[in-house]
Amino acid sequence: MFQHYDRFSLQLILIVGAICEVFSACPAGFVFLSSTGKCYFMNTKTLNWFDAERYCNTIGSHLTTVLSSSEEVSIYDYILSPRGYSYNQVWVGLNDISNVGTWIWIDSSPVSYINWAAGQPNNEVQNCGALYKVITFAWYHMPCSELKISVCKYTGSSFVASEGKMYNRHFH
Repeated sequence: MFQHYDRFSLQLILIVGAICEVFSACPAGFVFLSSTGKCYFMNTKTLNWFDAERYCNTIGSHLTTVLSSSEEVSIYDYILSPRGYSYNQVWVGLNDISNVGTWIWIDSSPVSYINWAAGQPNNEVQNCGALYKVITFAWYHMPCSELKISVCKYTGSSFVASEGKMYNRHFH
């Protein structure tokens, strides 16, 4: 016997199904943010920018991009703050390593949103971007050799774990 569903019920079923699909797409240890539709990983080990990016790569991601003010707030509110991280400097995937003065995201996303702190970036040779919280988060350019925690962003459907095993959203 077929059950009758109204239009709202069918939409709700589709939405719940989509949410379940998204949640299952985050690798273990990552946090899904509904505001961005992406998965994030907080790496509390302090690393230089290059090692932080390499670490993100081992878990199938990149240092995070920050593509909007709402994403920036979400990273702080849902990734850093609830876990008790009081760090005020966090590596992100912003850099001008290839062409000084031309800032790009490590994953080639367009730099359409910017939140540089006053006086940043200046003409010092500091090629790597970090979220820096004084009162609120803003962007600073820093020497890539400094040690900081980092946030990785995962956007794909599979990743390679550090043990070299392939995982995907169905097998993690």
